[in-house]
Amino acid sequence: MFTNLALRSFRSNIELQNYLTQKSNLSSHENRRRNITIAVIDDQAFTPQVTLQNFGYKFEPLGDIKSIDDAAKYQLILCDIKGVGRHFGASQEGSTLIQEIKRRFPDKVVIAYSASSQADKSVKLAKNLADDFISKDIDNEEWIRLLDKWSTIAVDPYEIWIRIRSRLAESRIDTKQIIYLEDRYVRSVLDRDPSMSKLEKAVAGSNLPADARAIIQGLISSLIFRVLIG
Repeated sequence: MFTNLALRSFRSNIELQNYLTQKSNLSSHENRRRNITIAVIDDQAFTPQVTLQNFGYKFEPLGDIKSIDDAAKYQLILCDIKGVGRHFGASQEGSTLIQEIKRRFPDKVVIAYSASSQADKSVKLAKNLADDFISKDIDNEEWIRLLDKWSTIAVDPYEIWIRIRSRLAESRIDTKQIIYLEDRYVRSVLDRDPSMSKLEKAVAGSNLPADARAIIQGLISSLIFRVLIG
């Protein structure tokens, strides 16, 4: 059980609430556009890409991915719903990929998009699984608004831990373990340590289940911290 002294020394995620805008290397939309590569999972060319690149965005077309690990290094992911997921025998196409990405990498932001009707079964499922859904035919101004909004959330260390903490709680990890991991995470960010060494040591010395351990290790190896605080 935590003592009062331990509680007073505990570093809470609330301390990172303004980190992105006040202390990070990604404090502006311009910096985020220039430094964050957005992954695109689509079996066809991503039509808005050429125009959006003129506004400074960077994209990496991944096609129809063969492994969920193909998405590991990207913090913001766009996923088409139709024509992908074939390597997973997925009857729900992109919805299956979104579900697996969110399960394996809860720190990622995944946006679903499609030209299909929102009444379509796989579209409905994707809307429930993804962080947002975008109709494929929206204009460039709407793409810019949404990409700036979600890229901000995707790289904010405060928001990242909220997503991780929620996933750990869903996995029924002991609350005391989650609190300790949060302390180590916050200290790593505040120390501007891109290797997240305090968090890494906490995981190494823990008895976390394999899936929870993989989630934290995926966070530690994420490239975002090298850009954000490196």
